[in-house]
Amino acid sequence: MPLQHFSRFLSVDDARIYLLLTEPGTGVGAATYGTGIDAPGIRKISWKPGFDSKELRGDNTVLDTDVIPGSGEGELEYAKTHLDWLAILFGGTVSDTGSTPNQIATFSYTGGQLPKYWKIEAQCKTADLADVHVVIYKCKITDGPQGEMMDSDYGVQNLKFKFVQPRSTDPEYKLLFNETPTAITG
Repeated sequence: MPLQHFSRFLSVDDARIYLLLTEPGTGVGAATYGTGIDAPGIRKISWKPGFDSKELRGDNTVLDTDVIPGSGEGELEYAKTHLDWLAILFGGTVSDTGSTPNQIATFSYTGGQLPKYWKIEAQCKTADLADVHVVIYKCKITDGPQGEMMDSDYGVQNLKFKFVQPRSTDPEYKLLFNETPTAITG
């Protein structure tokens, strides 16, 4: 029996981001990515592909319309800050100093560094399939990450990003419906 082509999304259970290392010329081959960094406490991923449309008007009516792919938008919400994530998103550095019991892990960002491109893969367990994965191949942060520390409550962080069609042979994004649970690797 073929696998069904529909599912509902029940929760987001895992996500990883990967720094885009190399991207070959248009249609030449697949891009390469660094090791995936787990998104601890992932709570939400949203994505919306983008389209640009143009209308040709004349004689007081629409004569034609054209729609072409544009940049998409997305958002992440997560419950724990990961310094290595910040280094991928911004291009800053992470350093470890000291020794037990006085260790310090530091993320440093120097203004003027440009955000880098990255890929994200998220896994959602569903009630009618084993799981669903979304993979977005060429993302760049546009807002955030922003978070909060609150009295007597947990703070969450979120960030917004845009995504575009890679120059490589990779797709812009894909959804995978898995009959058997498939862990995110890398």
